[in-house]
Amino acid sequence: MKRLSIFIMAGVMISLAACQKNFIDISPTANFTDAVYFKQPGDFKTFATGFYGQLPGWDFGTMDNNSDLSANANGAGYDIGHGTIATSTSGSWDYSGIRSCNTLLAKARAYTGGGNISQYVGEAYFFRAFAYFNLLKTYGGVPIDTTVLTTSSPELFAPRNSRYEVVKQILSDLNQAIPNLPAEQNIP
Repeated sequence: MKRLSIFIMAGVMISLAACQKNFIDISPTANFTDAVYFKQPGDFKTFATGFYGQLPGWDFGTMDNNSDLSANANGAGYDIGHGTIATSTSGSWDYSGIRSCNTLLAKARAYTGGGNISQYVGEAYFFRAFAYFNLLKTYGGVPIDTTVLTTSSPELFAPRNSRYEVVKQILSDLNQAIPNLPAEQNIP
């Protein structure tokens, strides 16, 4: 009987502790919003580190796989090489990497804090050029976007730019990236 009363009392105490107003509604310890992020160089470095996921891994294939030069029957290269690809069936028509680069570049233009963020700006220009290169070799001319778009941006309905305009954008981004990136011998 004594044991039963101890269990009942413990259950009542736990129940009372669980009835606190802020038991579940706890303020998040880390809010990553525009108001508190991109305030120091470390924020830019962390954001730029995410760009490296765009790089191709060591998978089966060659440099021309998934391009208009490929006649590989082992994947999307087969569709492209035979002219049967449609934008709705391909995962390559992806602007998420370009949007991420545009976000960092926009935040860098508005950055007033101390510290050097030029390397991360250079990385953003490089990865935007890399993303456009991948779109160019798969689709030819694509819409060029150099700003952070919203759901109501008229650029979402813009026609494709020509291949030459896309190449010009790629070269422009690379020319802006080169002076901001460290020389190979200075990379630890």
